Amino acid sequence: MRVLKKFQGLSSNRYKNNPLERIFAEEWQKENTKLAVRNCTLDYLLSEDQNSLDIQDDETHQKIATIIQWLGSPVGQGFLGNVIERAMDKKIPMEMIAPLRGYMIPLYDGIGFFEQKKRFRK
Repeated sequence: MRVLKKFQGLSSNRYKNNPLERIFAEEWQKENTKLAVRNCTLDYLLSEDQNSLDIQDDETHQKIATIIQWLGSPVGQGFLGNVIERAMDKKIPMEMIAPLRGYMIPLYDGIGFFEQKKRFRK
């Protein structure tokens, strides 16, 4: 899938070495173009009045795409893991955490995020 410029993060050159960042960008593009409404998700999220969309410019789209791409980076994946771990520590109901936890990407050596953290704590 070709990622349109406005859905590419500012560091789209990283897609080659970190395909997970590209996947985040592709999924963000799909999310924003799946309905007939132009760029529905971002425009909806940034609209003050949810009954009428504030159409965002390409520069805003690219800035948000950079954040989405970052979630696919190793640091972004660590951030997502920390959020999930905190939610578990706070005893957030598992049905709210499970969708996030199920999508966590295992680290490169095949050991899951939580198992790896436990190993380092010992």
